[in-house]
Amino acid sequence: MVRFEAVGEGTKLRWSLLYPVALIVLTSVALLLTYVYYSLRSQDELTVMVSERFARGVLRAEEAALTHLVRDYAWWDQTVEKILVELDPSWAADNIGAYLSENFGTSATLVLNPNNETIYASVDNDRRPDFSLDSFDRDISHLLGRVRASVTEDGPAALTTLAKVGADIHLVAACVITNEYFSRPTIPQGPFAILILTRRLDSAYVERLGKDYGFPGMSLTSGEVEKTGASVPLLGHDGAELARISWHPTLPGSQLLQEILPIVAASFLVMGTFAAILIFRTQRVADEVERVARDLARQNEALRKADADMRRAKELAERSSAAKTRFLAAASHDMRQPIQAL
Repeated sequence: MVRFEAVGEGTKLRWSLLYPVALIVLTSVALLLTYVYYSLRSQDELTVMVSERFARGVLRAEEAALTHLVRDYAWWDQTVEKILVELDPSWAADNIGAYLSENFGTSATLVLNPNNETIYASVDNDRRPDFSLDSFDRDISHLLGRVRASVTEDGPAALTTLAKVGADIHLVAACVITNEYFSRPTIPQGPFAILILTRRLDSAYVERLGKDYGFPGMSLTSGEVEKTGASVPLLGHDGAELARISWHPTLPGSQLLQEILPIVAASFLVMGTFAAILIFRTQRVADEVERVARDLARQNEALRKADADMRRAKELAERSSAAKTRFLAAASHDMRQPIQAL
């Protein structure tokens, strides 16, 4: 006889069908979301890196422009004659002072003699005799020494650094003042005089730079910057950070995430609804299977008991039949003996 046992058939169904399917689905969704998140994050990091590289290129271009400017005006016979041979303040203002400030955006002009003493100085279109090498809060004498040592047969070389003048950071470019042709020795022998031009890197300059080159929200900051933004440091000649230029580049990964987030949320809502329906129906099937299993178990128990009762009744009938047979045999024997005697 077939025997049915109720050993949590509904629970077996859940563990063998529902839970593995749910685990596979959840794991797949989690892996997909993780992949999408890190892909978008990598895209944002790449965008920030490219934007910072472009910003460094822009700063190098600004530095090169100031370098070419100071070299053009330092390596000029007129500068030698009007500044070193005999100082002409009017010419200086019209050519290397106010003129450069108005037309090329320089902030300060400083001419130093071989002893690094001020010959001529102007700041923001105004002549400033008090403006000197001591106006820089960081010693730039190392720059002057390198500039004086850079003169070759091909002409002087202009060098740059960053330094603070008061509270403002300035891009400083320096070049020795010499004739256009070395065959015209109109300057004294010995250490060269130096022309210094500076450009103030203040908030207004940085904001204009951001607008010109497409850096959203570019500003001059100090200290920590937001992790979601981009920034490049402004370093002095000794490697110390003077300030930092920061901005907020457009992050395509974050933008895409914001755009697809409602779609993803709606998709998960639909998937959740279908999953809830599936779980509900699977639960009902599991409960029905468990109920049927219990009914079959009860029927099996009843059949088992009925089978045992039938076996006992059969054994009792067999014993009764055997006793009857023995009784009839004995009675027949006893009845035959008297009859045979007669």
